[in-house]
Amino acid sequence: MEQIKNFKILLLIFLLVFSYKNYSQNKLNGTVLELTSKKPLESVTILLKDKNNTILNYTTTNINGFYSLNYNITQDTLILETSIISHFPKEQILSKEKTVYNFSLAERINGLDEVFIKSEKTIVVKNDTTIYRPNKFKDGSERNLEDLLKKLPGITISENGSIKFKGKRVTRVLLDNDNLFDSNYTIG
Repeated sequence: MEQIKNFKILLLIFLLVFSYKNYSQNKLNGTVLELTSKKPLESVTILLKDKNNTILNYTTTNINGFYSLNYNITQDTLILETSIISHFPKEQILSKEKTVYNFSLAERINGLDEVFIKSEKTIVVKNDTTIYRPNKFKDGSERNLEDLLKKLPGITISENGSIKFKGKRVTRVLLDNDNLFDSNYTIG
C-alpha cells in the first residue's frame, strides 16, 4: 500500500515537471537600432510568425529600442520579423538555443522627383483696386450680395447700404469688370 502511494506521488511529480517543460514560456529579447547612426528605434513592431506567415505573438520596442517577447509555441520553424514604416523590415529564423535577437534596420528613404504647388490667391491687389474671388468666401449661408460682401476682409456695410473698404468709401463695384450701377451701387 505504501509503495502504491509513493508511486502515485512520484508519478504526479513527474507529470508536473513534464507538463511544466512542455508548457513553459520561452522568452526572447533584444534591441533594434538604426543601421547608420546606431541610435535605438522606438515603436518598432516585433512579430513572431510561423512558417505559414501566421502571426503568433507581437510586441513593440520601448524608447531604448528594447523588446521582450514571451511565447509557448513548440513549432519547429519560427520567424522573428521587424516592422516600422520608416525602415526596411528584417527577419530572423529562431534557433532553440538562442534567446537574444538584435536588429539593425536601414532607413527607408522615399524621394519625390518634383512637387508642383498650384495656388490661386483669394485676394489680389492691383494699384488702387482690390479683387476678391467670392467663391473662396461663400459657405452657402448667403441670401444676397450684401451677406457675401460682409464676409470679405476689410469690407463694412453701413445701415444706408454704403460700402467701405478699410474705412474708405467705395466708389465703384465691378462685377466681372463691368460697372453695373456706376456710383449708385446701393440701388443694386
